[in-house]
Amino acid sequence: MSFGTEACDDCHIANCCSQAEVCFADPACAGLQNCINGVCSGAPDLQACTEQSCPDCMTEMGVNLFNSWVQCLEVTCSAECG
Repeated sequence: MSFGTEACDDCHIANCCSQAEVCFADPACAGLQNCINGVCSGAPDLQACTEQSCPDCMTEMGVNLFNSWVQCLEVTCSAECG
C-alpha cells in the first residue's frame, strides 16, 4: 500500500503497520478501507459518501479500527504525509 511519497510510506511502515494489520484482519475495517479508496476517495464529503456507499462496513468495530489506523497516520506521520 502506498500513501503517495516514499517518506510517508516509510513512516507508515515504521509507526502504523500494527494498526493497519489489525484493521485488515477485521472484515468490516478492511471493507471500509477498500470502499473508501474505491468509491469515496475523490468525494467532496468523505463522511457522507462513506455512510451512503459503505453502510455494510460501518460497524462500530470496523470504524474504530479504521479510525485508530488513520489517527496513527495523522499524529505520527503528518510531516511526512502532509
